[in-house]
Amino acid sequence: MLPQAVPIGLGWARLLDAVLPDAESRFSIVGHSFGGSVAMKAAAEYRGRVDQLVLIEPNPFNLLAQARRDLAFSEAMTLRNCIKENRAKGDWDAAAAIFADYWMGKGSWEAMPEDRRAKFASALHPNFHEWDAVLNEATPLATWRDVLPEATTVVIAEDTVRSIREIAELMAQACPDWRFETLGQGAHMAALTLPETMNPIIRAALS
Repeated sequence: MLPQAVPIGLGWARLLDAVLPDAESRFSIVGHSFGGSVAMKAAAEYRGRVDQLVLIEPNPFNLLAQARRDLAFSEAMTLRNCIKENRAKGDWDAAAAIFADYWMGKGSWEAMPEDRRAKFASALHPNFHEWDAVLNEATPLATWRDVLPEATTVVIAEDTVRSIREIAELMAQACPDWRFETLGQGAHMAALTLPETMNPIIRAALS
């Protein structure tokens, strides 16, 4: 267990209990975006059993607040407020438009076919609660450094958003023994849109 109570994805992390064959088995974890934050929590909860941890564009935004990275944190909070406010109004399309353009680049929502927009907006619903999980986190980066595997790899895209880029910078400063990889292009969704580039990086990290 971590020294402090940490809300990042505890429920999600403990879902691993259902798929692990026994209480002693060892495994590795790969997580993207909020999944990266959940992967951090899971690796800490199962400390000593995780061989490799791969964090692709992880989003523990509260690290930005802790480090007084005010511009990057404000950027994340603007997106958070958009999700919260438009969900309260029941306008998921408005939230999805801003969400898509933030993570995938300006004009991404406009370029999406109508059927894809509907699926994208529907898939966004859990994001309302994910913000609470990452923003209520209190664990300092120094503690994450101590409890996460030495074999941790952080992957970001060169053209990613400021909030993710600065989280990776903070991790690189605090955890110099971790491995850091930067993709030339791909933005936040490179894990999904550029498998031919991302998969070899993941395979190398897990080897």
